[in-house]
Formats: sequence, structure tokens, C-alpha cells
Amino acid sequence: MRQSATAYVRKSSFKKSTIVLASEPTSALDFSNTQIVMRSLCCLTDMDKIVIVATHDSFVAGQADQVIDVSQYSPR
Repeated sequence: MRQSATAYVRKSSFKKSTIVLASEPTSALDFSNTQIVMRSLCCLTDMDKIVIVATHDSFVAGQADQVIDVSQYSPR
């Protein structure tokens, strides 16, 4: 699983788009592999990419520059 997550991040670094969307990029990973993926995502921001992550993982959310908790919004 880690290999596919890191491969995704690696591919994203070569794309011309400035926005990277990652939905649960660390799901089913142990803590060590989660750290590897998160370091990789942080590297993308160093390359002037905007990284948007959807997650339930508080560790992953804690790495973000900004967190938007959508659970506080209810559908109308």
C-alpha cells in the first residue's frame, strides 16, 4: 500500500498542475509509512503545489497548514 501512495506523490511532483488532491492517502498504513507519505506530500508544497487532503486521521490533519472540518456543516 505504501508503494502506491508514494508512487502517487512522486507522479504528482512531475505533473504541471498546481493542485494535488489526496483522499485518505494514509489509510491502511502503519505509522512509519504514514510518516513517509506525509513527508512526501509536504515536499510537494515545497514545490509550490497546493495539496488538499481528505482524511479522518488526526495525525495527518495535524500536519496541515489549514484544516477545514466539514463535519460541522450539515447538508440542506
